[in-house]
Amino acid sequence: MKACAMRDSSAPAPVSRLDRLGFALSGLCLIHCLLLPIIIAILPVMSSIIPEHEVVHFVMIAIAIPISGTAIFKGYLHHRVAAIPLIGATGLLFLLIGALLGGAFDVPVTVTGSLLLATAHLRNWRHMH
Repeated sequence: MKACAMRDSSAPAPVSRLDRLGFALSGLCLIHCLLLPIIIAILPVMSSIIPEHEVVHFVMIAIAIPISGTAIFKGYLHHRVAAIPLIGATGLLFLLIGALLGGAFDVPVTVTGSLLLATAHLRNWRHMH
């Protein structure tokens, strides 16, 4: 049997699942940040259906912190690449700052945080496999 076909049994599978989930949630956050303002501008009726922008930010942060924190911390214990948790923590911090700032700066700050967090998950996943 080829060595490349065999899966390394020492890599914890739940961490890679959390990284995939965190990466997917970062993508959803990015889509939310970029498309929601356009949708609301085009279809004003939707503003009464979709929760307040700030509420969505805080809900997403409340979901991202435990998922991303767990995945990245467990990954760090495996690979010991210090840059990955630093990038992830910076991404989470940007998400929090974006939610607290509001106004014109929330979208670029939140998008930056989402991209940083997605980068951390992707790098964490790559170092785990």
